[in-house]
Amino acid sequence: ALHVATALRGDAGTALFVALAPIREVSLVATAIALTLGIQEVPNHSLLETLVAYLKNKTLLLILDNCEHVIAEAATVADRLLRACPNLRILATSREPLRAAGERVYRLPSLDKDDAIALFADRAQAANAHFTVTDENAPAIGNICQHLSGIPLAIELAAARVAVLPVQTLAKTFEDRFQVLEGGERTAPQRHQTMRDAIDWSYELLTAPEQRLFERLSIFAGGCTIDAATSVCPDSDLPGDDVPPLISSLVSKSLVVADFDGHEPRYHLLEPFREYAREKLKRCGDEAAVARRHVAAYLELAEYHAMTRGDLHYTIHYEHGRNEIGNWRAAVRWALTERNDVPAGQRLVAEVASSWGDAASTFGDARRWIPVALDLVDEQTPPDVVAKLKHADAFIAMHLSDRHNLQLASALEAIAYYRNVGDEVRLVRAIDLAASAFNDFGRNAEARTILEEGLNIAGKRGLRWHVAIMLRSLAEVCTDEGDLAAARGYLTETLRAAKALDDRFELEGATLDLADLTYREGDPESAVRQLTEVLEKGFSAYYTRRRAVSTQVVLSEYLIALDRYEEARQHAQEALAAGREEHFDVFVARSLEILATIAVLRGASHRPGVQGVAAQILGFAEALLTTLGVERNPYTQHDRVFATLRGTLGADVLATLTAEGATMTEDEAVEAATAL
Repeated sequence: ALHVATALRGDAGTALFVALAPIREVSLVATAIALTLGIQEVPNHSLLETLVAYLKNKTLLLILDNCEHVIAEAATVADRLLRACPNLRILATSREPLRAAGERVYRLPSLDKDDAIALFADRAQAANAHFTVTDENAPAIGNICQHLSGIPLAIELAAARVAVLPVQTLAKTFEDRFQVLEGGERTAPQRHQTMRDAIDWSYELLTAPEQRLFERLSIFAGGCTIDAATSVCPDSDLPGDDVPPLISSLVSKSLVVADFDGHEPRYHLLEPFREYAREKLKRCGDEAAVARRHVAAYLELAEYHAMTRGDLHYTIHYEHGRNEIGNWRAAVRWALTERNDVPAGQRLVAEVASSWGDAASTFGDARRWIPVALDLVDEQTPPDVVAKLKHADAFIAMHLSDRHNLQLASALEAIAYYRNVGDEVRLVRAIDLAASAFNDFGRNAEARTILEEGLNIAGKRGLRWHVAIMLRSLAEVCTDEGDLAAARGYLTETLRAAKALDDRFELEGATLDLADLTYREGDPESAVRQLTEVLEKGFSAYYTRRRAVSTQVVLSEYLIALDRYEEARQHAQEALAAGREEHFDVFVARSLEILATIAVLRGASHRPGVQGVAAQILGFAEALLTTLGVERNPYTQHDRVFATLRGTLGADVLATLTAEGATMTEDEAVEAATAL
């Protein structure tokens, strides 16, 4: 608003600024405007009538600053002036709209990352003339701005602290955020002295029901839908029917942010506001009751999506996984980690891990949660919860491509339970996990038998998504058995089923499997082309990172078969970096194996020591894969590489070097492979 006024300053008298924050009586709105204009009351006329008469023929921009605490009167005055004064324009700043006729609302968004950092740097330099943004402190500044949700006042208050604290130290102090965000300019209004004062200003203007809802919304991590808020926030003092209009009111008053970009609207508090509201929730004694309702609501949501996963359009399913992971983390932390409701926490972990462990960034969570949940199993734990936890354990082991013994054992336990109780939907899912493990161990006949059972059940029950899964898994088994014609038939059916479901993830998976099949049929050029096209298109949201890393590993192996070593090396290096970042150990091992293979086969082995280093790296990779329970990839040039190394180094030296490599650390192996 001040920027607009400054832009108009070349035309004398065309912009006037009226500060409404200092007034406390609604009747003083017109008075504040009159004082700014230098107008006195006229006998026998109201002050508003005098303002109308004065402004009627003037061309003027009137800035009304901070209207929220006198919102009704500000709206009345603005409406009257605008109707009577055709050349008058009003620019109002407020935490909620005036809702006067002709109003156009512009909600100021939080600052984006670059603008937030620029503001921080500017204010920090004002507090400490020697402050500069460097490569060392830039990440800490970015973290501070992210913690503060890009709120300018909060950033200004934090930046002022660099006069007494290094940025890196400041970034670590946000556990007590409001204490950090103190010490504004002495000449600033009281509400701008600290972040707490700023939020207090808004909070105290709320009605009692608005305050209760604002406090209870702090239980959500990452926002919520209207349905979730209506499930969690009501009690005897706050009826459920009141929640939607109250949320709308809080959005209007800029205390809740509405996001309409997804499949359904979501509502969230900016982080400083959420922390403030959570403090209020604790003080009033409602936190435990609200947290318990939050756990119950998200357990119900997880159970619903676990059972309807194949019936939902993939964008809806995966969007839910991305949107709600913060709430599931918060619910698991309260129920299980903090032992507030262990049975509910165990159920929640079982449902979330087996249904949503495939959503981006949740593998690490599930891997931590499941052992805790299983360790807390006792004679009081219901058998269905134990079975679900076992299923989840197998699911995570499969998708992390490690611990195949655990995957098989847990899946078989789940199968036994679901067969016994007749839960065919969960039985089919457990069958897929067991079949995958059988296949990894080379027990193809057992995998085929159990998958055919699963396909028969899914077909009879009309479980279309499960049918597609069974078909694709059968294709994998047939491929490994060498029955390529049967595999192509199953994959063709899989593609048809996935298209009918409009499931992009399964379409991608079947396409990748077809590339594998094409390679095995003796056409590596076509296989490379198919994989390259998939990479160029990008992947669906469904654990994109893992699929992309896996595809790069396989592509590099295909490229080696075509002697296109430099391209293969580039993909392997990218897969290695991403695999380490995401803790995909199996892909780390295979990427290292590929880099060593390239060094041996590309003709670089004439360099002194290269073959010896390559042998050590191959020893490390093989040891890691053995530890993970993963069989050697059929695409590797293992026999060819080791034949070359034996011919050059001799069998005894080769055995010694690979044994040495098995004792290397991952960092040592990566450093050595990168230098090849």
